Order: sequence, then structure tokens, then C-alpha cells
Amino acid sequence: MPERLAIIALLAMAVLLLGLAARLIARRQAAARLGDALPAGLRDRVPAGTSSLLYFFGPHCPSCRQQARILDDLEASAGIHTLRIDTVEERALAAWFGIMTVPSSVVVGPDRAVRRVLPGFQPASALQEWLDRT
Repeated sequence: MPERLAIIALLAMAVLLLGLAARLIARRQAAARLGDALPAGLRDRVPAGTSSLLYFFGPHCPSCRQQARILDDLEASAGIHTLRIDTVEERALAAWFGIMTVPSSVVVGPDRAVRRVLPGFQPASALQEWLDRT
């Protein structure tokens, strides 16, 4: 019995370490994109002169549906331009940004440069704060 508990503890620790490593890699990839201009194919889909959000989602993600409602409200109330990107259909684009979890949002400045990559669900106040900073 103690051997089984030790094996379970080691497996749990391995999963935790892998999760932390994946998070570190994602943060480094996202940080590497800060200040970069959008890729050519995406640049045409984002208006210049105003801050925008790129919203990466998965088609079967419950948190993504909640995030989409928040984005709908931001678009309606503050006129924020949001481009919704399905990570299944546009894997290469998600990989370019280092997106490893959905939902994720990318704040793009008026010059169409990446200002911030925000992994996970974000409340409206956090999204608005980052947009105001650009």
C-alpha cells in the first residue's frame, strides 16, 4: 500500500511539473511576440488606428462561450473591434502567438502590433484595462 501511494505522489508531481513547464513555455512564446507586427494574412483582418482584440477559442469550450458573451458586451458598449479565431481551423495562427489554452485573447495596438497575450478566461474589466493601456 505505501508503494502505491508513493507512485501516485510521484505521478502527481510529474503532472504538476509538466504543467508548470508548459505554462513557462507559453509565457516565453507570448512574451517573444510583444511588439511584433501581426502576420501579413492577419493584418488585413484588423483595422489600423484603433486597439483591437484577437479572441482565440475552441468550438467545444464552455469557458469560451462565457468569454464570447463578455466580448459581445464590450463590442456593443465600447465599440471594441474583436476578431474571433477558431484554434482548430487556424492552428498555425494560434501557434504563431503561442496560444496553448482557450480561451485566450491578444491585445493589438492601433499600429497593429501585439501588446499583450492573455491566456485563459478574462473578465471585462481586465480586457478593458489592457485596451486602455494601448
